[in-house]
Amino acid sequence: MNHETAPARRDFFVVCADAEDAALAVRLAADHGVALTVKGGGHNIAGRSVADGAVLLDLSRMRGVTVNPESLLATVQGVALWHDVDVASAAQINMDVTTMIAARFHSVVVLGRSPP
Repeated sequence: MNHETAPARRDFFVVCADAEDAALAVRLAADHGVALTVKGGGHNIAGRSVADGAVLLDLSRMRGVTVNPESLLATVQGVALWHDVDVASAAQINMDVTTMIAARFHSVVVLGRSPP
């Protein structure tokens, strides 16, 4: 989705570099009673996933990945792609984590859950 061509009208958008940026934007919107809409991986090319008139919270730059070499657990930011996981794991622990999913869907956002 492209900010300029999406059909929804927004007066403002916030491009977040990290979780702190996103948290601040959410707090400010809540404090001022402003509606938010979120752009993650941008898979809805028609732009219908964004609310008209709301502040657009753009998470597209949040693609960081770190891999713990001892536990082999990856910490992945909100819209990291499988390609980002592959590159980080190869660089940080010299391990190729390419799976069938990662190989076929390298441009798809990684989904998961927080540890308990």
